[in-house]
Amino acid sequence: MESSREFNFNAAFLEFSRRNCLRKATLLRNIGIVCYFTTVHARNVLVIARLCALEVSIKERSRNCSTVCTGSFC
Repeated sequence: MESSREFNFNAAFLEFSRRNCLRKATLLRNIGIVCYFTTVHARNVLVIARLCALEVSIKERSRNCSTVCTGSFC
């Protein structure tokens, strides 16, 4: 169940990366918050690792954007 949720999340994330820089920055902020709360509650370490990896990769891709979320939650 959770792996399918994760897959859907990845698909939505990739689709979002096509959007504008502002929307990408907003999504980064939201993912940072999700990653932070998941880490605090210590639910699924694998899912946390995936979220962190996605956050980092999107940060790398959105370097050219004027607004980049700098939340080091992971």
